[in-house]
Amino acid sequence: MPSNKDNTMAVDLSSLKIQDNDIVSQADKQAESVNCFSSLADKIQPKLSLDGSNFKLWSRVMIDTWVSCFFGNYDYFDRSERDTDYRRNLVALSLIRNSINRNLFQSIVSQLYMPNTRSVYQSLKKRFSKSSWAAIVQQAQCIFRPTDQSLNLVNHLVVVQAALDALQSQVGNLTLENLLPIILYFSAQQLQGKITTALDTCKAINPSIEIHANNVLSIANCIQGKYTPEDLSPLQISWLESSQGIEDHSPKGKFKHPGNQTSLTRLSHH
Repeated sequence: MPSNKDNTMAVDLSSLKIQDNDIVSQADKQAESVNCFSSLADKIQPKLSLDGSNFKLWSRVMIDTWVSCFFGNYDYFDRSERDTDYRRNLVALSLIRNSINRNLFQSIVSQLYMPNTRSVYQSLKKRFSKSSWAAIVQQAQCIFRPTDQSLNLVNHLVVVQAALDALQSQVGNLTLENLLPIILYFSAQQLQGKITTALDTCKAINPSIEIHANNVLSIANCIQGKYTPEDLSPLQISWLESSQGIEDHSPKGKFKHPGNQTSLTRLSHH
């Protein structure tokens, strides 16, 4: 069994290794196997966060510790062809389903035609390969929150230019429309952590969403309780319903949007 570099697991899985030629035809045995691995999947740490900020670590734990033990290879998820072993595919899919956020899993599966383990993993990988809001503002730190560089202006200019180039690769052309939400974010020092959580949660469900200044402003107002339910867009509703310690600011209590769909699921269609 490969060593666990992060000490996140201490489970002996050697007796559960699935060989490629191990064919179990009975449905009840398949279900029993899947349930067994689903239970073990609950032990995967860390779980994949909704904003995908720990995707690389989660993926490494999944691949190094679990996939190598169960399937004997490290490139199982990276293969392009569909796994024709029904039992093995169910087991691998159960590992993913039980180690990520339920809303995130539903969002991924709802956008796939005949989803399978590899297509779900590749969708997650593609979704979180894009820059998060946290990564964007981290890159912008030296630009929008500079320290005194009076004695090192030449070096500072080089650093700022490199940061601007990196920022442009993340957000596109540095237009006023793209810069305003970043400027507004750095002006709200006490709210930055919650704003970042809100925006990255929304980007996880809808990666194509574009962040504008009014999004940052509206979320800041939600945090401070300066809103009425009719003012809320799907973006703010999504975050408000999935956050803790914020709903008490509402004069009417936690806002419940009508309908059976969760707001996180609704957002993926906007």
